[in-house]
Amino acid sequence: MMRRLRKFLALSSADRWLAAEAAVWLTLARLVLAVLPFRWIAAGLGPLAPASPSSEPEDGAVAPADPVREWHVQRIGRAVERAARHLPWTALCLPQALAAKAMLGCRDIPATVHFGMAMSAAPTDGRRIMAHAWVTVGKTGVVGIPAEGRFAVIARFTHETGDQDVG
Repeated sequence: MMRRLRKFLALSSADRWLAAEAAVWLTLARLVLAVLPFRWIAAGLGPLAPASPSSEPEDGAVAPADPVREWHVQRIGRAVERAARHLPWTALCLPQALAAKAMLGCRDIPATVHFGMAMSAAPTDGRRIMAHAWVTVGKTGVVGIPAEGRFAVIARFTHETGDQDVG
């Protein structure tokens, strides 16, 4: 416990605030997922875009050209993952994706939430279907990025376009 506190206090004040913000968004995501139907949640994620056949971002998506924006994207991803590890409940991929998308949206950074499926490879799992959610900004991974080709994308919700200027 003390080690965690020391690590938290060793962060810059900006990173501590970002981690606290991430914890709040993760809590809100948990609440939203518990009380709202998914179709309402999906409507808030952005328009449904054509799914790509792999977990790779779409070729048309553009990476953040602005170094400051790239820095924000990476910091938000780390903050969400850090906060998720230290909450008193388990915050898996979907709450993390919702929290990251919300944090990016507050900073006017358009992002894409991907939903994918894969077959379990572990023999003890009995070949069951696994689902996963992750977030990208252009070709930059924010949270939950799976190994290349691991998940087939079944849905993408995005405010990004291939020709928009994100920088």
